[in-house]
Formats: sequence, structure tokens, C-alpha cells
Amino acid sequence: MAKLIDIAKELNISVSTVSKALNNSGRVSQELRKKVKQTAERMNYHPNESARSLKTNSSTMIGVIMPDITNIFYGKLLKEIDKAARRNGYTVIYCDSDENPESEKDYFDILSSKNVCGMIIATSCINSLYDDLDGSENIVFIDSIPSENIRQPFISIDNYKAAYRLTEYVFAKNYRNLRMISGPQVDTTTAARVRGFVDCMSDHGFDGKSCVIEGEHSYAGGRETMDRILAAEKPDAIIADNNFLAYGALSGIRNHGLRVPEDIALACFDSIDDFDTMFIRLTSVIQPIERIAHHAVELIVSHNEKTDAAGASNRLFLEYTLNEGDSV
Repeated sequence: MAKLIDIAKELNISVSTVSKALNNSGRVSQELRKKVKQTAERMNYHPNESARSLKTNSSTMIGVIMPDITNIFYGKLLKEIDKAARRNGYTVIYCDSDENPESEKDYFDILSSKNVCGMIIATSCINSLYDDLDGSENIVFIDSIPSENIRQPFISIDNYKAAYRLTEYVFAKNYRNLRMISGPQVDTTTAARVRGFVDCMSDHGFDGKSCVIEGEHSYAGGRETMDRILAAEKPDAIIADNNFLAYGALSGIRNHGLRVPEDIALACFDSIDDFDTMFIRLTSVIQPIERIAHHAVELIVSHNEKTDAAGASNRLFLEYTLNEGDSV
């Protein structure tokens, strides 16, 4: 089935122009409007009714879709979104996609039918699910973006720069034989972190791509990947692209009778230990969870109450911190 972006490419015009023509709005000439509608009919285009309901909505319920609530990063992010929403007189309805794009699509349709005024989405992977949106829908993407074609606001950190800086930090501690444990590079966050690591390794004269070991994006995946690495060699240091992988890797290292950082250094993203339950503080990039949530809710509320125009190509990269910890 054709999408708005397909019609735009066919006619060499913007997606917003296609949307205005099809919806009989905006400054579009009658000739172009007719041409757009004829092209849409020829390409068998059908509007996304779920997305359309998000454009003119007066409820105060915000839909939230995240990939894995068992990850403390997303758990804390959801809590901060809920707090920010309540401060503004809004409520939150939450869905866990379990990193499944089909579930994500189902929840998107369900939330649209539940009369939510907007959505905050941490998408599970790079996909074309949202390519049909024209930018006027009240949707904010956080953490990861499904496509560079998306016109909705996106809030995150610069994961490429953060991964490069984290790798550079490990190098500065005189480690040279580095390996990165990553999940499948199916989302923009993981892909950016891998690129940052690879480029930093290359800048230090190493073949960065050969130093990336991919496994499942989970605790078990981190442990299994660490076992595979240690079956072949003992590297100087491991960088994990998220906290679950790091915790699994730490378990694998200990299971082999090795210590962190004495035998192998370990660094990662988003190692959050609010209750000081871990025996070691992992060196970690920490994302500004509260600020991500605040900005996302602020954009949803502003759009809903028409106090600010929707940002058609808004990209907000917030500052992160590097917690040096004890593991490198």
C-alpha cells in the first residue's frame, strides 16, 4: 500500500504538500491538488485513520509506547513521563511493545482508538510504520527514531558522540585490546553507538568493525556473548551498548573466574544503581532521563493546547554525563 512519502517522491514535492492537497487544506493550487489526488488514487493510497485521530483531539490522556519496561532505564523514563504529565493535568496510558514492531503497530492503533491526545514513542527498530505521518500528528519520539523521514520531534542524546567519548575514555586508561558487545543493529540508538565505537577504534589505528561482537539485546545475551569472547581470547576491556548487556557480561566474566577491572575493564550505557546493590559501580554514560521526559511531555501538551506549533523537523539532543565508576 502506498504512503504519503511515496506520492511525494512520485511527484517530487514535500510530504506536507501531499497531505494538504489530500485534506483540502493549505495553500495548494487546484491543479496540483487534482494531480496529487489522481496520483494517490493510481497508487492505491489509503489514509491512516489512526494517525488522523491524533491531529484534532481534546483529551488529556497521553499514550506511551516503550520497548521493554523490565529495563530500569525505560522504567524510570516512564515514571518521569507520568510525573511530568500529572504536573500538567494529564494522565498516561502505557504499552510495552516487547521490542516487537508488530506489537508496536498494534499498540499504536489501539492507543489512537482510545482517544489519546498524543503519543510518546520509543520505537523498537528502524521501520516504515510511521512514514505515512505528515508531521501534524501529536507524536514525539524518544531514545530511538524509526526513520530519518520522520517529521515528528525526536528527543535523545547524541549516541554516536557518547559512544566515541566512552571508547576514548577507555583508551585513555591505557587499554588497547577492546571489544564492543552490541545487540542487533536494528534501531538507530544501537547503530549510532556501534558507529561511535568503530570510528574511535579506527582513529586509534584498529579495525573497529572486527571488534564488535553482536548478540541478543538482553542479560542472557550479554552473558552468552561474553562466553563466546572468552572462549577465544581475553580482551583488555569490554564496552556494552546498554546496561542489560553489561550486567550479563559482568556475570560471564565472573563465571570465568575473572575480575573487573583487574582482569577485564567494563563500560556501558545507562548503568543505573539507585540503591547501591551492585558490588561495583560500572563506568557508564548516563542519559538525562528526567529532562527527556520533561521535554517530551512539554511538546505533547503544547501541541494539544495549541500554545506552540508542532516542530516539523525538530531534533533535540540533550547533554549526557560520563559516570567514571570503578570498572575501568
